[in-house]
Amino acid sequence: MHRARALSAFLVALALCGCGASGEPLPPTVPEASTPLRAAADCGSDCTACILASRTDILPFYRSNGWDTSCANRDNIIANWCGIDPAGCNTQKTGPCAAACRPAGSVVCGKLSGQALDATTGFASLLRVCPRVVKWVAAGGSADYAAMQAFKASCPRSKTVLRIYGAAAYYATAQDMWNARYAFLDRATAAQRAAIDLLESDNEFDAGHGFTNPSDYNTFLKGFVTLAKSKGFHPLIGNIAVGNPPGDVDSCTGDGMLKFGAIVEAIAAAGAAGGGWAYHGYTPRWDKTSGFQEYYALRHRKLLRCYPAVASVPLVLTEGGFDSGGDPNGSGYRKNGTPEQYVDWLAWFQRQLAADASVVGVTLFAYGNGSTWPSFQIDPIESQLENLIKTCP
Repeated sequence: MHRARALSAFLVALALCGCGASGEPLPPTVPEASTPLRAAADCGSDCTACILASRTDILPFYRSNGWDTSCANRDNIIANWCGIDPAGCNTQKTGPCAAACRPAGSVVCGKLSGQALDATTGFASLLRVCPRVVKWVAAGGSADYAAMQAFKASCPRSKTVLRIYGAAAYYATAQDMWNARYAFLDRATAAQRAAIDLLESDNEFDAGHGFTNPSDYNTFLKGFVTLAKSKGFHPLIGNIAVGNPPGDVDSCTGDGMLKFGAIVEAIAAAGAAGGGWAYHGYTPRWDKTSGFQEYYALRHRKLLRCYPAVASVPLVLTEGGFDSGGDPNGSGYRKNGTPEQYVDWLAWFQRQLAADASVVGVTLFAYGNGSTWPSFQIDPIESQLENLIKTCP
């Protein structure tokens, strides 16, 4: 290395490790937000641009020491800086720039995600973030295999969930429900089946089985596990409505807790078949205390305390968000608060889920067009939601 370049690198190292040439510490550069940055230095890779936007001291020092700081050389600058100051580099790559610097196709830090009732532009944007888990809802005898396959190709470590919608009815057996709702999946190719990581069973007891007869419910769910596995799918059972099972869940001998205990056998079978179980994590008010939410959005915690063996089985919150009563037009967050309130609550919720190891993620309800559950639609907060999803709680 030429002496001038060696001196330049030495001065850069001094400055960028937090010390000036005189030994005086440099004032820290703190980003204004915890979400990934880009605007201040919009060239180079996403990771480079984010670091340069966060650490605005880097380019001036390299420029003053004779480096070419044009866009074409900024990736080289960050590579050099990371070699000089690995601790500072790691702080950026695991902090404000974690999302921008993560390897292509790897999952994000946060556990928030969503589900599509309609293929909206917001949902398309969500998929590009590579959330941990994403849900599609199929109806009319078809599923969007192409979209799931494309998502899996771009985000191979993420999980897909498919719900087959059907009108509520009584089905004596899982085979009867399959014949009525799922039969078109029998024609799916091996590649199409592979795009579905988790296949939901009934939704909120809409097949006529539930906690009013827990033993029967367990039998029905086990039947679905066996059937789905035989057809090459991984079963995701339960999809339990918020606030269920009903009854006393404060005690391990409470009636509500015993109702849940009756389906633990089916949950274990689903886990053994490569699937899991699901709960719907809604809040009816803007409460951010675990004591309240363990009856609602975080009710799974009470269940897992009494049945710790279930903690080894993946849990997906296949619906979640704000719901004051189930009315498509009036019960969602858009009629009960502001977008800012919702985003604030979701940030709290994500921090809570980060502490629950068995929870894969929550697919918020829902992306939709026009009159499709209008008070629940999360498309209007898509950019804020993406920022939350990219953030390590």
